[in-house]
Amino acid sequence: MKNLLYKELKLAIHPMVWFFSLFGLMIFIPNYPNCVFVIYTMVAFIFLFQGARENKDIFYSVLLPIKKRDIVKARFYSIASFELLSIAVAAIAGVCTYFMGYGPMGKQIGSMTDGGGIGIPPTFAFFGFVFLSFAIFNSIFLNIHYSKGFKMLVPMIVASFFGVLPVLAAEVMASMSNTPLENISYQLDVISADTLLCQLIVLFSGIAIYVGSFLLTYFNSAKKFEKTDL
Repeated sequence: MKNLLYKELKLAIHPMVWFFSLFGLMIFIPNYPNCVFVIYTMVAFIFLFQGARENKDIFYSVLLPIKKRDIVKARFYSIASFELLSIAVAAIAGVCTYFMGYGPMGKQIGSMTDGGGIGIPPTFAFFGFVFLSFAIFNSIFLNIHYSKGFKMLVPMIVASFFGVLPVLAAEVMASMSNTPLENISYQLDVISADTLLCQLIVLFSGIAIYVGSFLLTYFNSAKKFEKTDL
């Protein structure tokens, strides 16, 4: 497995993939939705899978004296590394915004201009929704990719559309102050003693769904790949 991962890094993964993992730094941009980095992370899958296809990575890998299941496992390790790195970069940027004059809740749209803002700041709940978005994206894209002859464009469009919905919903729900649903906005926006439990529930629920769906998608994709006649 170590050699397979080394092959992924040197032959399969386009260098632009790692550049896209730094788009979590977009959280520093004032008056810009925090969820946008998630979209760019999903777009980077084009480079990840296109580079492997252009380099004939699949056909090269099946000639190696290894299990076909391990080829899929190495690719999933690469995907997880890329997504978790993107989240880590965004989390570090989010923490920094709490101490850079963006306001007591961190970066929101408008938070550096009028002291308030809309959209969800980089709270624990926000990253719970990020994990949920990646879970949905991975489940749709990878299942279609490995079951439809390694197609990319249509699976990418479908997976991105549904994958981005959780973070977009979070942006909307966090902007409901001064409405009958303002308690939802408060729970998502503010990290305090009375919201911490809700924040952590959303975060760990997102992580649990991400891990669970990732494993299920791997087993399903590996099973399909083993039956593929190359």
